[in-house]
Amino acid sequence: MKLRTGLILTLFYLVQCAHGQQTKEVLFAIEGDPVYTSEFLRAYEKNKELVIDKEQKDFDDYFELFLDFKLKLRQARDLRLDTLSNYNSELTQYREQLIQPYLQDPEAISILTEEAYERTLWEVRASHILIMLAPDARAADTLAAWEMIHKARQEALKADSFAGVAKRYSQDPSVRDNGGDLGYFGAFAMVYPFENAAYRTEVGAISEPFRTQFGYHILKVHDRRRSPGEVQVSHIMAKKDSSQPGVARQKILDIRQKLLQGDDFAKIAMAHSDDAASAGRGGQLPKFGTGRMIQGFDQAAFSMQKEGEISEPFETQYGWHILKL
Repeated sequence: MKLRTGLILTLFYLVQCAHGQQTKEVLFAIEGDPVYTSEFLRAYEKNKELVIDKEQKDFDDYFELFLDFKLKLRQARDLRLDTLSNYNSELTQYREQLIQPYLQDPEAISILTEEAYERTLWEVRASHILIMLAPDARAADTLAAWEMIHKARQEALKADSFAGVAKRYSQDPSVRDNGGDLGYFGAFAMVYPFENAAYRTEVGAISEPFRTQFGYHILKVHDRRRSPGEVQVSHIMAKKDSSQPGVARQKILDIRQKLLQGDDFAKIAMAHSDDAASAGRGGQLPKFGTGRMIQGFDQAAFSMQKEGEISEPFETQYGWHILKL
């Protein structure tokens, strides 16, 4: 801090002379590191209106603030504060906040918004093959996955059954049950690269290989249809018990009979539903579109037309269900 007093007296004249001249002249140095006149002038012009204390708005008073700042910055570096994890974490947050306004492109946002809206009007039914690959995979592993997905695509182009090829190649665990068929899905249901491939591939065609965070994929589009939108239902489930087959079905039949007689759906769900996640809310589920629920569930939900309608009992892999629209 001894440097501060001497600099205030000896460099003030230099600052006054340099005012208005955007030069690369060295204003002062701290242990050999130069600070340029132009840097000080930029800071002064930028910040003079932000200084609350009127006495510190003057040119010479602001120079004192600037000098204090530079000395404190040097001290912080000497103390290696920039190496502390909490400082780096906070700096990263500030950097992300400052970056965002510069990344906004109104034209690009408009294009993406229109694309998203158009896609919400349609649903795609597709099957896929996945070769898993970590985002930070080694070059050799990436090449091996790339060659494998290309091999699968060549076979799929010639095969009568995409599902058969999927069962041989796909590393998606669900392929054993669905042969790669994902059913119908709409916008926002899949990660964006997958959504792009699904909506840009013609019905009956097989896409070129593409990569997501999960690995390399190919997909075949089976159908495209108008989206029915979203639906909201309440739900009662009787969970299957392999040791007592038929008990769950009888339970849901008894419940439906009570509902048809006028008993309150929410109260029965709270008392008797085996779906603990929804029972506390009277069985109510969040809104969902097709493809968001297990096979058979969304079909039953979308088959109902009138608000308050109660579905027929139906079975899934988890048990027996009944819904109220």
